[in-house]
Amino acid sequence: MSDFALEVQDLKVHFAIRGGFGRQVGAVRAVDGVSLQLRAGETLGVAGESGCGKSTLARAILQIVPPTAGRIVLGDLDVTRVRGLELGRLRKRLQMIFQDANDSLNPRVKVGAAIEEALMLAGVPTAERPHRVQELLRTVGLPYAFARRYPHELSGGQRQRVGIARALAVGPELLVCDEPVSALDVSVRAQIINLFQDLQEQLGLGYVFISHDLAVLRQISHRILVMYLGHVVEEAGNPQIYDHPLHPYTQALIGSVPHADPRVNRARARIRLQGEVPSPSHPPGGCPFHPRCPLARDVCRSEPPPLREAAPGHRVACHFAREGIWMGGELDGHGTA
Repeated sequence: MSDFALEVQDLKVHFAIRGGFGRQVGAVRAVDGVSLQLRAGETLGVAGESGCGKSTLARAILQIVPPTAGRIVLGDLDVTRVRGLELGRLRKRLQMIFQDANDSLNPRVKVGAAIEEALMLAGVPTAERPHRVQELLRTVGLPYAFARRYPHELSGGQRQRVGIARALAVGPELLVCDEPVSALDVSVRAQIINLFQDLQEQLGLGYVFISHDLAVLRQISHRILVMYLGHVVEEAGNPQIYDHPLHPYTQALIGSVPHADPRVNRARARIRLQGEVPSPSHPPGGCPFHPRCPLARDVCRSEPPPLREAAPGHRVACHFAREGIWMGGELDGHGTA
């Protein structure tokens, strides 16, 4: 049995582009060879711009969209082989938290009934469900009176708490969180992040936490995986990836986040990305980042860089990762400023 709660091995998710008479004339390579590992009780943050494949990765892990190739293993279960009724058993171990809880809550169903529905699917006896609803609401910081309200009567933060309670009702071991705080006000965002951390400590949950906000990921993640155009370009522990980012794309993302100390902001030699993310239906040859990379050379245009270990626990896919610019100076040969 694997030491990891979740393993994703060379996962690909390609969507067919159809032409006349239904013929396939191309493919959108939304996820193109992603591998990751997550230990029990750990949070893996997934970062990247819109369109990099983060949400498709999340949906593939939950089998909402079928993988084109690769394997997804949840403990002792090969998720990619799960079909039919077995999907119900998978959902008890693996749940998703959406950006807006309205995506998962029926506006015509009261909060208590929505949570009871999940308890029914988990096999909880009818007589025990009201008590469990009360317990779950209390766990996420809501009074039992909210069970009689409809989703539209709640604030965004309250709806997200209900969505979390509903996911917890089936007793999952892993939550895939797709931008779960991006639609919330800053103060509410901090409260929800604290709730995720408390639940992880209490229940031993593992999280795949997807966000474009690197400040959020720094607060909640144990490790960070950076995606670009369907590929993993860098992965390292927190705070290693923030203190010593090696890939130019990671450096650009982190450099765009304002620092509380204005002197640090002035000292940074920021990489300003030029142009737009290429279309995943027509990805560039070689390194997928080379059209926007300030370090690009001929080899970058012809040879895809392998994802290699540049330091213990720190993987990067870049031919010239150690030559990047970071925090006011050229990185030296050891990848530090």
